[in-house]
Amino acid sequence: MPTLSVPVRSSTDDIAKLVARCLANYGERRGVDMRLMVAEWHGTLGAYSADRLNHALSEHIRRSTWWPTIANLVDIMREDAPAPGLPRFQAKPEAFAREGRTEAEEIAHRAAQALKWKQDFGFGQSEPDPLDVKAPPKPASQDPTVSEALLKTPAAKRARQEQH
Repeated sequence: MPTLSVPVRSSTDDIAKLVARCLANYGERRGVDMRLMVAEWHGTLGAYSADRLNHALSEHIRRSTWWPTIANLVDIMREDAPAPGLPRFQAKPEAFAREGRTEAEEIAHRAAQALKWKQDFGFGQSEPDPLDVKAPPKPASQDPTVSEALLKTPAAKRARQEQH
């Protein structure tokens, strides 16, 4: 019958040593209860071996000038040795420059594309305010006749020098 290997778990003392290393490297965290921090870290990180945790912390110290979070340490451990089962998917990063352009040429090309798209769709162009739009003058009437009402006005009679 095959024997099952039980993973080695970290003790509270192992986690306390990790926190002590953090204190030595990053300094004291004001307003943080270290006993509560050790309990929280042990609740999540206790499933890992002390060796893996120490290696992850060493790697974090090498990479960062800030206190690690539980997630930082777990991410480092997953990078080093992924969990059994399905491998974690990591897409290959796409090359920034395309079609043989240099990085500077690619930046200029993309900026020109964005500007063209904005112009094509009228982005950033505002509609004129209807109050600011001047209506074109109405053309003068070409009708030579005058209405009866206008003929009988006092102004028209004065213009013809008639008596009211």
